[in-house]
Amino acid sequence: MDVYLDGERLDGAGTTLTATLDAARERVGEGRLIVEAWADGEMIPENDLSQPPASDPYAAEIKLISAETTRLVQGPLLQASEAVNALDGRHSEIAQQIQSGEIAPALGELGDVLETWTSAKTVLELAAQLLGPEVGGEASVVNPAVERLTGALNTLKSTLQTQDWSGLADTLEFDLDPLCAEWSDILRLAATNAGG
Repeated sequence: MDVYLDGERLDGAGTTLTATLDAARERVGEGRLIVEAWADGEMIPENDLSQPPASDPYAAEIKLISAETTRLVQGPLLQASEAVNALDGRHSEIAQQIQSGEIAPALGELGDVLETWTSAKTVLELAAQLLGPEVGGEASVVNPAVERLTGALNTLKSTLQTQDWSGLADTLEFDLDPLCAEWSDILRLAATNAGG
């Protein structure tokens, strides 16, 4: 079986998918991840990557592409920082809609807000897994920020479930809106730290 990693032949990679992936991970070492895997000209299915079949040989040719871990997370961290920064003030606007009885339009906008916050939290957690927990800065700053966001999002979900519109408006205006600048800074710092 012919195996190529980033365009170069990878000798001694074995003939099973498990052996090939292990050899590739060893070759790329820390700081890089396999981001694409092709077998006989087609992308290897996610299921085969997570639970490689015992087929021997797996394919006639496997091509693997790696990328620097920092490059994988730096762009999403910067995008998340900008997205969270753009939320500044938006929570208060949605809260005012709720307080004036415009519940349906407010809930429509709330979906985008929740998606932005969830994405930002996920990106920061992924960066911490790949690059270490200090990527977002000192734990004494990041951990409380994550806890405050998690608490605010949990309260938000609870108020939505119970249709506590006053509580929802308060959570948006007084809990989430103040987090925008802090989270934008944390995400930007994480992107800078990811770049070395």
